[in-house]
Amino acid sequence: MSKNNKIIAGICGAVVAIAAIVAVVVVVVNNNNNNGNSNNGGSSETRSNPIVGRWKYTDSDLGDLGIEFIYTFNSDGTGDYDMSGTKMPFTYTTDGSKLTINYDSGPFETEYEINGNILNVKDSGGSDTLYKKI
Repeated sequence: MSKNNKIIAGICGAVVAIAAIVAVVVVVVNNNNNNGNSNNGGSSETRSNPIVGRWKYTDSDLGDLGIEFIYTFNSDGTGDYDMSGTKMPFTYTTDGSKLTINYDSGPFETEYEINGNILNVKDSGGSDTLYKKI
């Protein structure tokens, strides 16, 4: 190999190495920006999974008792169901319109839909229960 070819090969190798380093830096920076460390509206999980947050339902059939039911869905797949101060922790998954909540007592599978700030969950009897985002 001639001296000029060795220089060209060396330059090409350096360019490839620099490109690889730049690619790694771009991936690391992009990853850090998507972990909720920026002020652009929360973590990427919150934006990609709209169920994340707190949702409240007040049972109007119970009159003036004001009994509230609050679902809290965390971005890590955990949460709790608060029935006027009595909390039941759970883990959950979503798959399309299917919501699976795993309480200590066992799983609860249901259909759900989110329209703006309203979470519609089918109760165990198949009726709609509307929770408002809080």
